[in-house]
Parts: sequence; structure tokens; C-alpha cells
Amino acid sequence: YLDATEHIAFRTVKDCCNCFGAGYKGFQGSGAKHKFNDAIDIKALKFYPNADWNNELSADESYFIEYNIDPEKNEAYFQKRLYELRQELALFAHVRSEFGGFEYVFKGWYKVNHAQSLAIGKVYYDRIATRMQTFAPVEIG
Repeated sequence: YLDATEHIAFRTVKDCCNCFGAGYKGFQGSGAKHKFNDAIDIKALKFYPNADWNNELSADESYFIEYNIDPEKNEAYFQKRLYELRQELALFAHVRSEFGGFEYVFKGWYKVNHAQSLAIGKVYYDRIATRMQTFAPVEIG
């Protein structure tokens, strides 16, 4: 298992995905589908302004907000996340490590809160657990 209270960190998104059975040798992107749970995506996000995204993680990490600063791109992603994509996430935050590089820190298991998302026009997630089961990787290339 991974537990968000234990500051579990990985060097790459590939490593984050492989905790949930992905088996990647190489990977580019911010996440992937969970190999063994059809309700969950694995996502690595930056919680500081970057390019077109300005995601926000609450101080107590009980919720986060995901949004694009371009209104059209935000609306397109908003619709896709609420109505097409998987509604739960294994969340990793991209942060500066104590050694000066970057790492991906596990923050927990989150679920889209539709009511709150619709109220603010940004995708809003509530944390549903700090602990998630891990799986041995299955090679997929």
C-alpha cells in the first residue's frame, strides 16, 4: 500500500504508475489509467502556476481543484473529467525535494465532487482515503 501520511515519493510519473501495476519501462505524460481498478486514474499534478494550469491543493490536503486558466480549455477539460473520464484519482504532487530536484509525492485517493465542481466551474476533488493498495507491475512497454 501507499499511505499519504508517510511522505512516499517517486522520481518519475512512470514510477508512480508502476505502483498500481502499470509495468511501464518508459512513460511521458501526467498519468495513466489504473491497471486493476476501472474507476481510478493515476495523476501527477503541479500545484503551482505552470503553463495553462493553476491547480490548488488545500493546506490540509483534504481536497484539490484542477483547472486551466484558458476558459475554453478549462470548459473542455471540465466536461470531459465530469462526464467521460474516471471519477477517482490516485494523486501525486510534483514538488521540489529536499535535495533540490523534483519528486512526485503521494497525496491520497480522491474523487470528483460533482456538486462542488458545478458550483465553481472547476474540477473539485475530495480525498476519500490516505491509503491505497499497490499492485506488482505487469510489463506493457
